[in-house]
Amino acid sequence: MPISPLLAHLAPSSVAPAALRTRRRGCLARRRLLGERKTAMGNKGFDLSCSLRKEDDDPKLSPFLRKLFKEWDDRKARGLFHHNIGSCETKVLAGEHNFVATLIEGRDQKKRPTQFGMNQVIQPFDSAKFNFTKVNPEEVIFAFEEAQNDSEKYFDNVPHAVAYSPSAILINVSPIGYCHVLLIPRIQDCLSQRVDKESFLLAMYVAREARNPFFRVGYNSLGGFATINHLHFQAYYLKVQLQYPVEKAPMEKLTTVGNGVSIIQLVDYPVSGFVFEGGACLEDLSDVVSKVCIFMQENNRPFNVLISESGKRVSLLPQVLH
Repeated sequence: MPISPLLAHLAPSSVAPAALRTRRRGCLARRRLLGERKTAMGNKGFDLSCSLRKEDDDPKLSPFLRKLFKEWDDRKARGLFHHNIGSCETKVLAGEHNFVATLIEGRDQKKRPTQFGMNQVIQPFDSAKFNFTKVNPEEVIFAFEEAQNDSEKYFDNVPHAVAYSPSAILINVSPIGYCHVLLIPRIQDCLSQRVDKESFLLAMYVAREARNPFFRVGYNSLGGFATINHLHFQAYYLKVQLQYPVEKAPMEKLTTVGNGVSIIQLVDYPVSGFVFEGGACLEDLSDVVSKVCIFMQENNRPFNVLISESGKRVSLLPQVLH
């Protein structure tokens, strides 16, 4: 069944049916990225505190998270963040959905300002405005490239000598939680905040490489709370509850498309949304979701995406331009 009829109410025009793309043998060509330390949430103050206690000896942490946590802690020790994330407090709210609230004093005043209008989801990249090629080099945790085997290749900083444009992971200097980072696909290509199939698949690979239920990757479109018009995804580690409220909301299956990918609708939830899961491999799931994202962008409909369960599940929340 084509995807477009399911989403026809989201925009005035339709898209072509989602075609199955040719797969490499068994979808088993695994691309390694790279890659810790866990935090624990203590009971105090606002109910829970993101006090950055660490669990250094957990053998289950992936090499990717071990590397990421180590480098993030290093940037924190250097004082590169715009506010003190160690003093923030987090609370699981009472009620049907158990939303998570975090008190972060000073973030709105110190974060990088928005420099574009909120009336268009697709806007051209403007090199005169802030973008991630202008960050302090110390904000770069590492740059990386994909490999066709189980090897890894990464650089501790973006290498100026390379002739290609690597993808990079940066700290978010205005973090909302522990290990809040930014994933910038092909950073030197200066892509605008607009999902394509390749960039979304990269975000899915990062989620898979973490191999941890508390690490999630997200995306905000322009008009959907993105504040920088340079293609980026966000990710962070929140060990408050195993599932976010949107992940445990009541659901109703709509259909199965592609190579076994299920499309599910949220029901009895404060906002409308869809969940995507299944498929013969991660590439199948990524392909379907990226097509929906592209459909929404082209019809000027903002949205948010949450990649969870190490890339096995994707939530998509449509928004409305104001």
